Amino acid sequence: MRNPNNFSRHDYLYRRIPDTNLNLKDYSIKPSAFSYKEGESVSVFSPLVRTPRDVLQLCIDEQKEYSCSPNPKTRLKGENFLNKNGTTVEQLVEKGWRVAEIRPVLLAEKISRIGKIEFSGHQDLWAKTDDINDFKKFCADKATLLTKEECLSKVVPKEIFFRRNFCFFFVTLISLTKRILGTIISTVEKLGSQKK
Repeated sequence: MRNPNNFSRHDYLYRRIPDTNLNLKDYSIKPSAFSYKEGESVSVFSPLVRTPRDVLQLCIDEQKEYSCSPNPKTRLKGENFLNKNGTTVEQLVEKGWRVAEIRPVLLAEKISRIGKIEFSGHQDLWAKTDDINDFKKFCADKATLLTKEECLSKVVPKEIFFRRNFCFFFVTLISLTKRILGTIISTVEKLGSQKK
């Protein structure tokens, strides 16, 4: 886990903000946008792996998976979300969803640790304080809401583009290696059984 005090002022994280967590009059972020249960973390995304558009797309993809679930409650949850908010990032943003930018260096006094970056770009943010309401308000005050245009932008920074392609290449290479090894092992086993 990285210490938030070691972050430079240029480091930041993304947090998905549903329309219900925005004050639509002035588009300020409500403290409820950073809600979490005691002992749990706040979900954020790394800009090293994801763009704001990606962060919203991941939400839609997750709900599409829910809508195909064999569990009726999960399936209904996904279907209701997609019916209400749409199936594209454009529709989601039109409904009022946004992405906020959080600079951990500004939250250092409130954050105990930040989790490792997952393949999806997801990270966990752990609060230092036991006062959940204080943490939520502090985060909402320090976060910057990205514009509609920034959330919809399809521009992918070079470093993310290369990192994604490297990851895709690496995963594909591992998959092909497993297949080749599987074929070799299977062939060797067949030849061994024929000799017997």
